[in-house]
Amino acid sequence: MTQGKHARPRGKEQNNPFPTMKAVNGTVATMAAIATLGAPMVAMADEPSAPQQPENQTQQQAATSAVQQAQAAVDAAKEGVIQAQETQKNAEGAVSDANGEVDQANAAVQDAQQAVDDAIANDPNTAAAQDALDEANTKLGEASDHLQNAMAVQTQTTDALKQAQDTETAAKADESAAQDAVDEQQTKVDGLQQQVDATDMDALEQDADGTATAATAANDASADAAKQAAAAQQKTDAAKQQLDEAEQIAGDATDPAKVEQAKQDAASTVVKYDEALKQAQEASSQADQANAELSDANHTYQNAHNALLDARNDANAAKQELDKANATLAAAERDESTTAQALADAAAAKSDAEQKVAAAEQQMKDTQAAADKAAQDKVAAQQKLEAAQKAVDDATKAAAAATELEQKGALGWFEYRNATLAQQVLLDPALSTKNPNKPTEIAPADGGSWLQYTQIGNPKDATSLDNMLQAVALIQELNQLRAGEGLAPLKISDAAMAAAMVQANAATKLVMQHNQVLTDNLSLSENLAWGYRDPLAGWWTEEKAIYEDALASGKYPGLESMTPYQISITYPDLYPTIGHYLNCSNPNAVATGMGISQYPANGAMVPTSAMENSSSNIIRYDGVDDTTPTDADVYQQELQEYVDSIRNAQQKLKDAQDALASAQEAVEAANKAADAADQASRQAAADLQTAQSAQSDAEQAYDSALTKHTDAQQAKADAQKDAAEQEAKYTQASEALDAAQTAYDAAEAAFAAAQRKADDASKALDQANQNADAAKTAKDDAANKYAAMQDAKANLDKAQTAYDAAKQASDAAAAQAADKAAEAAQAQQAADAAAAKLADAKQTVADLQEAKDELARRNQALADATDTVAKAGEAVAAAQQDADAAKAAVDDAQQAKDAADAAVKAAESALDEARKNVGNTPAVQEAQAKLDEAKQAAADAQARLDAAQASLADAQQALKDRQEDLRLAEIALEAAVKAEQQPTTPTDPSNPTTPTAPATPGAAVSTGSTGTTGSTITAAATSDATSRAPQSVQVANAASGKLAATGASTGAVLITAFTLAFVGGVATLSARRREE
Repeated sequence: MTQGKHARPRGKEQNNPFPTMKAVNGTVATMAAIATLGAPMVAMADEPSAPQQPENQTQQQAATSAVQQAQAAVDAAKEGVIQAQETQKNAEGAVSDANGEVDQANAAVQDAQQAVDDAIANDPNTAAAQDALDEANTKLGEASDHLQNAMAVQTQTTDALKQAQDTETAAKADESAAQDAVDEQQTKVDGLQQQVDATDMDALEQDADGTATAATAANDASADAAKQAAAAQQKTDAAKQQLDEAEQIAGDATDPAKVEQAKQDAASTVVKYDEALKQAQEASSQADQANAELSDANHTYQNAHNALLDARNDANAAKQELDKANATLAAAERDESTTAQALADAAAAKSDAEQKVAAAEQQMKDTQAAADKAAQDKVAAQQKLEAAQKAVDDATKAAAAATELEQKGALGWFEYRNATLAQQVLLDPALSTKNPNKPTEIAPADGGSWLQYTQIGNPKDATSLDNMLQAVALIQELNQLRAGEGLAPLKISDAAMAAAMVQANAATKLVMQHNQVLTDNLSLSENLAWGYRDPLAGWWTEEKAIYEDALASGKYPGLESMTPYQISITYPDLYPTIGHYLNCSNPNAVATGMGISQYPANGAMVPTSAMENSSSNIIRYDGVDDTTPTDADVYQQELQEYVDSIRNAQQKLKDAQDALASAQEAVEAANKAADAADQASRQAAADLQTAQSAQSDAEQAYDSALTKHTDAQQAKADAQKDAAEQEAKYTQASEALDAAQTAYDAAEAAFAAAQRKADDASKALDQANQNADAAKTAKDDAANKYAAMQDAKANLDKAQTAYDAAKQASDAAAAQAADKAAEAAQAQQAADAAAAKLADAKQTVADLQEAKDELARRNQALADATDTVAKAGEAVAAAQQDADAAKAAVDDAQQAKDAADAAVKAAESALDEARKNVGNTPAVQEAQAKLDEAKQAAADAQARLDAAQASLADAQQALKDRQEDLRLAEIALEAAVKAEQQPTTPTDPSNPTTPTAPATPGAAVSTGSTGTTGSTITAAATSDATSRAPQSVQVANAASGKLAATGASTGAVLITAFTLAFVGGVATLSARRREE
């Protein structure tokens, strides 16, 4: 919605305060129409009244007119869409062109920057400083290499020291264990020694010997007694037999026949004995001959047997030698195969070690190169970090200043332009305080200054830079509209801009009115608008259409040649509807200012706009003059540059901070990369040394394997030769064994035959001897029996006496044998006990000796462990010396590197100083000037791109708006057609329309508007204004009101009202005007 306020007339050229105005677009008008359904519409503009027609006819005509005008609205909306599409297309082309300009400008900046860099690089002092820095970096690299090598050696010596210490620790542990073992064994030896010392071995041995001797003697005596007892028993037995025989013979001697027979038996047995003796002699002769033959056969057999044994031994020996030779050959072959494989493995290991050394050497070169590169990158990253830090420091200062200016908003801009009066407008409450002597001026509710509603720098305030840029853009739009009518463009006044800002902020608190304070103090004419994104749509477009309609109507004679003042006097009803347009198109206006406030008016309407025009080039207050008004293009460009400088400062700070963060990350990454590269280089050096050591070991292993394989091959050849020789010997021995076996078999067979013959002869001899012995016994028995018969009684007595004596002797011998056996058992028990004691003592002595032997071995192990500990200690001492020397070398190398680092930093500082000084040379200054020009051109190109993109965004939004208008217009057309077809009902007298409440003259105009919340604001209008509304508005109001009064359905009323939103274009159903 808009509201206008103009400067009061001064003489005939000045205007009286003229009415306010408000217009709505399609969407807002629709909402306004819906808000007033069921009640008569209020006419807001002057237009002669027309006679009213009957209700049905009026409704039909209104509906028909609505359809026609809705169709016209659809056609107009389609044309708007086409125009918006063309505008968007042109905006897209402008963005594309601006992008190309930005790319070209950025390329020019890069070229200019390269020219500056080249100019700096070509400076002799800078070049010398760069050479010094390069030399310092080279020395730093060498120092880093030395440090890396020293650190690698230190790592090796540290590892060697740790290994030596570990070895010493293990050796000490072994020594401690050996000492424990010695102590344990010593304890055992001491215990055994105590036992041995407590034992009298001589006594034990003497006792054992004595008891053993006694036992032996007792056993012998027992054995002798037993033998004597056995002999006595045998004698007793023989005596008993002889006694029995004597008793029998004594009985037979009494029988003469038995005596005669005994005599005959004695004679015959003599003959038999002689014959048997002769046969025995013959058998003995035969046996002797057989034995002689057996002896010969045995001799032959023994010789053959010995020869076989010898041959067999020879064969076995040959076989053993052959087996040994074959085993040696097999071992030699295995050894030759094993050494061949070992040689192949050693050759492969040697080749692999050589390849690893080559790879390690290459890795060493690569890692060293990477370390050098990383060191250079580290230096470069540090230089960039320092430069980035300086840039951040500079940008921080600039951003702080820019932030202050951003917060100051327009006040900072006016200070920048030395616009003293504009600053006073924004700072001095007196300029915005009501003059008590001017009744037309309005004071705030608290009676203070209207300046209190201006909060400088608030983003919603009209003094914010963004709102100021929009206000200047509106001025440019106004100048384009003026140019279309051949009017000169308005210049921009700083004081008018400041006044418009204060008034726009104040208007959010005084809606639909002008406070008149600043306009009076600065002699300005004023337009106000609420809720319009583009207030010129109301101020210019709508009111110009009304003005042109008025000219075309012929109802206002002389209108085209009248001044605004004359129009306000001659046609007071028309003037309020076109006053804003007359103000905007005033040919006498030379300077202007606009303000846009984003504070919600009445809690909803946004934005609120103010325009302050001046017909003079000089605006003055209390002796303070405004700055000279500036061409709008120049003003806009300078303001944009000012704002860009502020906004760019923040962006430059952010960019600098981002660059610093990136530089810090780059330094950290470079440091890590350098550390990693150094570590990799050190590791590569260690790996190379390891690989070289492994190569040396592999070469030694190969040489050893080659020697072993050569020896194995020779051993195999020798073994093959020896095996062949032993094979021949074994064959010869086998043949000899076969011959000896044949001879042995024959001798064995002959010996067996002779043995059988000898055995037979022996058996025959034995039998003959037995026969002879039997014959002799029989002869003796027969002779003895016959003789005994001759003296039987005497023999019997003798036999009895002999038996009794033998029996007595036998009993005595048996008793003595029993005694001797008991004595022998007792002596043997004593001997066994003494022997056991002696054995135990000897075992203890043996255990003692074994324990001493073990103690000696353990003492030797302890001595060896002690020697190992001593050697390990010496190794630790040597390793510690090496480690200390390596640490000293690292410390020296670190000092050298630190010195090299200091030299590099000094060289960098010298280079920085040289670069600073080189900026004073003509070549660099010229290049820098071109760079500055290129940067400014790039900034300008970017600004044009930003503007083009903003225009494109506006065009895109405008297209969306026009498309939405078309959609709504088509809906309205459909609704109008349905409304035309809607049946009506007669008026119900019992349901009259609600009368419009009378309004106080001079009250605010009835207005309908929506902000973002869609709320509606409605005010009363004067009664006479209703009768002066245009005919089209009266018809629309009548149709809506009467349709509601007929009792038609709410839907019909809604459709008709929705359609009426588009009737008569954007102005129809507008809440129009009233005079203040």
